[in-house]
Amino acid sequence: AVDVSRSGDIVTISHTPDDGLAAEANTAIVSFKESNGNERSSEWSFDVKAAAGAKPPSAPDNGWIFSDQAGETAAPIFGNEAGTLSGGVEWSTEDPFGSGGSVSFNGNDGTVVMEDLATAYNDLANFSLSIWIKANSTGIDRGFWEAVDSGGQDAWGLRYDATGATAGGSSVIKLGITTSESGGDTNRGGDQQESREDVQTTEWQNLVMTWEDGEGFNLYIDGELDEPTSAMVTTGGTTAMMDRFVLGDGAKAYWDGYIDEVAVWSSTLTADNAAWLSKNSIAKLGGGGAKVEAVPGLIAYWPFDGDLDDAVGDSHGEGMGSDDIVYDTGMFGQGIDLDGIDQFIETPVDNEEMFDFQDGTGFSISAWYRVDGFTKGWQALIAKGEGNRWRVHRARSQNNLTGNGGSGDVGPDTNPDINDGEIHHLVLVSDPDGGEVRLYSDGELVSTGGAPNIESNANPMMIGENPDARGRTWDGLIDDVGIWDRPITWEEVALIYNGGEGTPLVSQGSGDSAPYSVGLNFGADAPAGSEAGTMDAGASAGLPGIAQSNWNSLYGSAGSSDAVVANDGSYSG
Repeated sequence: AVDVSRSGDIVTISHTPDDGLAAEANTAIVSFKESNGNERSSEWSFDVKAAAGAKPPSAPDNGWIFSDQAGETAAPIFGNEAGTLSGGVEWSTEDPFGSGGSVSFNGNDGTVVMEDLATAYNDLANFSLSIWIKANSTGIDRGFWEAVDSGGQDAWGLRYDATGATAGGSSVIKLGITTSESGGDTNRGGDQQESREDVQTTEWQNLVMTWEDGEGFNLYIDGELDEPTSAMVTTGGTTAMMDRFVLGDGAKAYWDGYIDEVAVWSSTLTADNAAWLSKNSIAKLGGGGAKVEAVPGLIAYWPFDGDLDDAVGDSHGEGMGSDDIVYDTGMFGQGIDLDGIDQFIETPVDNEEMFDFQDGTGFSISAWYRVDGFTKGWQALIAKGEGNRWRVHRARSQNNLTGNGGSGDVGPDTNPDINDGEIHHLVLVSDPDGGEVRLYSDGELVSTGGAPNIESNANPMMIGENPDARGRTWDGLIDDVGIWDRPITWEEVALIYNGGEGTPLVSQGSGDSAPYSVGLNFGADAPAGSEAGTMDAGASAGLPGIAQSNWNSLYGSAGSSDAVVANDGSYSG
């Protein structure tokens, strides 16, 4: 129940059912009671459509992306079980997604052992594993994952096989599995599978194996279902006899190459899930399902969770500088920790025009950040250039930030001090139709500027540097950077800041679900205490996917007192 006591109050109710929304017709019903005792309600119907093609799986039970890059322990990003590096294994900057790193095995005795998972995945009717591998050579007999210490037998594990013993295929992938209804290696071909020929490679390769009692085993290679030269016969039973969880070892010989992005599920992944995993880091999985934008209309978004990828487009970042980009604990998951010397992120020059914003609709920039050192003037948080090309940067040599959205720096002498070693939030809004530029710090509007006249250039957009005035590199954390090709509202800024707790710009729904919101604009555009009158969109209008209604009469009872407002803010009856 929500108590509304004055005209003009805005209440937004957001709800996502535990089981998600069906990909079909849905209904939302909202009721409220006015101060005079009158009860009112309104109902909306809407459809939810499931996206076709590659689809993210649910979050794994256990997962590792090996971005630690130091020590002898590989910390998990899903689950609580870490891996221990031993023997001829080292951290490596090689990575299938361009950043974050992996582990490198020397082919002699290197392993990563998840000791606490030795027997954790026994007795399951459903099981899936995803792993990225990169071999140093092909035509080899070397294992990269093993779940039972079986000597040279393929009882439980995945490996490269130079020549399949059953079908004779060359350069195949071999898998052995043991279930409650099989005899492990004693059934040999019955419990083993040999992939199609010539699948071994020295490039990064994603493998997804799945098991389902009654359905059997599937192997996906780079997102495609394999057509084996020798298929597994066993199709029934629960997983059995696992006594270890080891990377870099297996039947025949130790792995010589790299391993990254390992994840395990106590469920059976689909072909769409495998297709998604062949293109995306598991770091992007926050609960599975369809991606949901907190503030709609993102044209680029960098969560920096172990990689520099644009999670909504193709403006993927490239790390620049003498040293590799380091990841630190961010506002959500991880963020990039730039050294202030020569590190920054450069986006593709082929995409630079999309960040010039020359169509007159305006734009918005959101970022979480931490200052570790103000060591030079005008250090850039994110920038397209100088003059009236936009940027967010340090105000001269002061302890605050300023931004240029096309009308000069806003609030360079009045914006708050943020040089305190804490994580802060900033939004720069360039609003041509509104005739101003706005700068928000930690959810509050702190400065405004005149009507923007944004200029363009041919520079790539940079995070942590200014492409027009080089050497202004950022020293500190940057996380969850988003860009829109429209001015976002103060309500949307408040949603992102969320009282300091923050809201990730993109999150994962469940399966085919989609969250929805209902905005109730009480008394919008009506004099206090008035009867019902002309009803226009309130402050929450214009957000795609949000059903809205206005009640303009809190105290009177005559006339119609509600109207549904379309997503574009227009009156719809």
